[in-house]
Amino acid sequence: MLKSGGARLARALRRNGIKVVFGIPGTHTVPLYKGLQELQPEITTITTRHESGAGYAADGYARATGELAAVSVRGQTQNNLSSHL
Repeated sequence: MLKSGGARLARALRRNGIKVVFGIPGTHTVPLYKGLQELQPEITTITTRHESGAGYAADGYARATGELAAVSVRGQTQNNLSSHL
């Protein structure tokens, strides 16, 4: 059975040690979130209200735990993600 690009990306995140993904699921990220759903509880998804909140949450998670975190946003909202830098 062929895996979707989202499922392949989710497995790549897992292989690289990502345990938490922060973001806002939407029409552009449905394949990724379906792939992440298949990997639960290995990878936890946390939905935020705004892209910058996802960036702050991932940064805080990484600082508090010493582990990597990922952020999932759609293309045109990437500028909102940079506000926490």
